Amino acid sequence: MRDRIVSTAMAILAWSALLGSITMGGMSILLPKLFPEIPVLLQAQAQNALLLVGGSLALGLPFMALNGVFVGLQRNEIPALLTIGSRVATGLALIIAARTGQGIVALALVFAAVNFMTYVIQSVLFRRFAPMLKLSFKLVSRESIRELVSYCTSLTVWNFAMLLVSGLDLILVARFEFSSVGAFSIATSFLGLLVGSQTAIFNVFLPAGAALHAQGEQGRLRVLLLDTTRWNFLFLGLIIITYCFLGDGLLFIYAGANYVNPISIFLGILLAATVRLSMLPYNILAIGAGDHRQIILGPLAEGLSNLLASIAFGFRFGAIGVAFGTIIGGVVGVAFHLWLNLPRSLHLGIRLETFLPAAFLPGTCCYFLYCLH
Repeated sequence: MRDRIVSTAMAILAWSALLGSITMGGMSILLPKLFPEIPVLLQAQAQNALLLVGGSLALGLPFMALNGVFVGLQRNEIPALLTIGSRVATGLALIIAARTGQGIVALALVFAAVNFMTYVIQSVLFRRFAPMLKLSFKLVSRESIRELVSYCTSLTVWNFAMLLVSGLDLILVARFEFSSVGAFSIATSFLGLLVGSQTAIFNVFLPAGAALHAQGEQGRLRVLLLDTTRWNFLFLGLIIITYCFLGDGLLFIYAGANYVNPISIFLGILLAATVRLSMLPYNILAIGAGDHRQIILGPLAEGLSNLLASIAFGFRFGAIGVAFGTIIGGVVGVAFHLWLNLPRSLHLGIRLETFLPAAFLPGTCCYFLYCLH
């Protein structure tokens, strides 16, 4: 049963990787028409870079099943360390490549190479920590496909919504203000390193939430939600405080003096948009408790409002408008979670009047102080 489920998951993700690779090839061909502001001399380089970056990300889809195995074995430190390590390695490699005057194809090649090495390390660790698990395409079955589709359809909707939040911003910037792509990209990658670390840390509570739900410990699950929400706000506060005092210095080291000011503007706005992460523990524990099927409206509302606001503001204000659209989406997503999804999370069993004063409102003070700053 275990081997059949994991093998089927990898097979589905392998087909998704193939579809993603074909899509990247089509987008590469159509790139000059999709983004007419790209200088003619850079079009070929941009097409090759898209193939390298998009292809390496598509190749990684089957390896997501291995991360699920690590989580199931409660070896959460493995995917967490891999995520943090790969992002640090990517950042350092890109800095070195940029400072030595490499072009965008070389930068994309660096990104793809780090991704590939991460997949290799992930496979080695999988064989080291899960030798009992056998993978084979012969184990793929229709029954397993139906079971996975039934459970994961709502999660797919969540992932699609998150693509609308973070996956299209850079594309919109390229469409509305191509000259700001570099600064915006560095700002999002710098923020991604911080946010990725936060997500990896709090993902360890997914199996804990699932175990408490299976044991019928609704009271302990409710306490875990309140505690992790408070710690999550503390983590967000530390990120914001660090940026307020050390932001320009870190950006100087990360990108150089010429890029500090434009990157700082984008990063400051995107940090304000981390309001959406205030509900991260709720999202994780809702999945663990099996409530994710009932609360997909929140992620969809966030994703669609983010996309529409980014397009509307992008037409009017360019790249900065796209960044502000992310704040709008975050506020809408949090509002939907608090007033619509939380009451529908029956397995978590917590009321809004308990959640707000006990965990949510105290943490928002730090966020509003940053916005005033």
